Amino acid sequence: MKALLLCGYRSLEADQKPLGLDVLDERIARLEDLGGEVFVVMAGPNADQYLLQSKKIHSCELVYDTSLEPGLMSNLRAGLLAVKDHNSFVVPVELPIAETEVWKMLLEEGRRVQFSTETDIVQAITYKGAPYHHGFPLFITRQGNKHIQELKDLNSLLDARLRYLHQVYQQEASLAVPGNPL
Repeated sequence: MKALLLCGYRSLEADQKPLGLDVLDERIARLEDLGGEVFVVMAGPNADQYLLQSKKIHSCELVYDTSLEPGLMSNLRAGLLAVKDHNSFVVPVELPIAETEVWKMLLEEGRRVQFSTETDIVQAITYKGAPYHHGFPLFITRQGNKHIQELKDLNSLLDARLRYLHQVYQQEASLAVPGNPL
């Protein structure tokens, strides 16, 4: 499983600090624990700091978003080019990594529809919110990878031309029942 960890795609305000290296290292370790081949997409002024100081980044494939104005879509495109012709998971580094069961469900559903021209992106819907964690993780199908690269004027994951499959994470329903111990 290929996992794109998007880093450095947003500009920080003067009073904001970059994401801590401990968070980056924790995200990489968690994705590796899930069995992911991690591709860290770097951009922006903090990329050098991450490269020099991260303890886990050496185990990853590095991808550079060389856009003049990096953003979520340019980070995504750079990452997708690195995993061309493959399915992949996508998550921004700022967001927590979802539970293992959510990843498994997305992977199973992604494999089921992987050759469908009807689906670009599989997204989880859970009792915690629809969609899960601000929409991430996403499972991008091979067809979705190709489609996102072809849409040159694409500047948002909310573009109506992207074909989503929203998959309800059924197993969590039992966890939400009052009195059911977690």
